[in-house]
Amino acid sequence: MTQTFTLIGDAWQNANWQVAQRMAAPFAPHPQSPTNMTVTIDPGALLKSGVLVETGTQSTPAFVRPASVRVDRIVIDRATGLISVVSGADGSMAPPAIPANSFPCARIFLTSTMPAITADAIFDERVLADAAATAATPVACRAGRTTDQTGIVNGSLQKVLFNDAPINVGGGFDTTNSWFKPTVAGYYSLFLQCAFTLSAGNVQLNAAIYKNGSVVSRAEYGPGANSMQTVAVSDLIYLNGTSDYLEFYTAQASGGTLSLMGGSTYTYMTAAKVA
Repeated sequence: MTQTFTLIGDAWQNANWQVAQRMAAPFAPHPQSPTNMTVTIDPGALLKSGVLVETGTQSTPAFVRPASVRVDRIVIDRATGLISVVSGADGSMAPPAIPANSFPCARIFLTSTMPAITADAIFDERVLADAAATAATPVACRAGRTTDQTGIVNGSLQKVLFNDAPINVGGGFDTTNSWFKPTVAGYYSLFLQCAFTLSAGNVQLNAAIYKNGSVVSRAEYGPGANSMQTVAVSDLIYLNGTSDYLEFYTAQASGGTLSLMGGSTYTYMTAAKVA
């Protein structure tokens, strides 16, 4: 059944209803007027990380009539407040599961002969409170090289080819492409260290972080001779969780060709989602 709010004339009661509507009316499901095979959802509001997210009136796509009976579900995305439809199984009166990070809105009872979706086909499932808060999806990695990376030529930034990721929570680091491409949007704390063994002094070393093919952070260092030296860079970078990726580069200006040192304590990167 759906809910309809009607003001009844008394000024105090009407004022109370106006307040109650803010609590009870959000995302209320209704048949369309005139009725058809879609459902309209009233405006609603969600609190997301301290930010009020408000949506306007929404309509579902047209529901497809089943061969016999079916129960579909309208759900609300926790982050955006946008609705979507989850289809049930033909011939079953069991509703489909509620997807992760979604709120239930309504069940829709469908038959093969129904001309349109009316109020008696809509079962309101909205909840005013949710006992289980959405768990944050952790993303953290540490990638390195198991052997030296040879052929770092003079004066040109070259990609660091990390071939090992012993820590890769969330699967954001791809050793095949040697890039960090997480599937969760947010701000990430990044660190890159590149290690070389030098035989001459005053050699400029570079470390750089690239986002989507363009440099966003870079560090330079000119150490002394005959020692292992490192250059490092760190940053806080937003990644959209879909197309954004990070790659890691280094350069040296010794006048010859050097090798980037392998080993988990020498050349490595780390990343962790912080917000």
